[in-house]
Amino acid sequence: MKVVDFGVALSKGGPPMQEGMNFNGKMAYMSAEQARGDELDRRADVHSLGIILWELVTGRRLFRGRNDLETILNVLDGNVPRPTMLNHACPQALERIVMKALAARPSERFPTAQDFARALTEMRVRHMDTCAPPDVADWVATLFPEDTAETHELPHGEATIRRTPRAG
Repeated sequence: MKVVDFGVALSKGGPPMQEGMNFNGKMAYMSAEQARGDELDRRADVHSLGIILWELVTGRRLFRGRNDLETILNVLDGNVPRPTMLNHACPQALERIVMKALAARPSERFPTAQDFARALTEMRVRHMDTCAPPDVADWVATLFPEDTAETHELPHGEATIRRTPRAG
């Protein structure tokens, strides 16, 4: 999965909150440090992805208010209910990952989106009896080392795999 663009938020429905204040990004998906205008690093993106995951797990919007000002105040407040409070089917391991991504202090978050993704993959493998696609590919390669596979790109980015049959 790739996140391509969060877009750029523009204030709607009223005067700007403060003269000269600009916001880059969707307001409901900002980290508090972004809303304050602090210097940002990768952990602000981890926080934004954490909001998306929280919303996917709970089926609710996390910080969205009735207007832009209320939304920003919600972001700055940083009150994040635990996903299991809203979705009892949410595994505790997933909740720990979501809450780490949404930590108020950037130093308590995953340092990069790659670390966040790795934690999700490990959780899925350990707690959901599934394995990651690279694991399956490695396992199949050990079973059939003499086989070769070719991948050909089809129109619109679809891929197909043609395997060379084993002799004998």
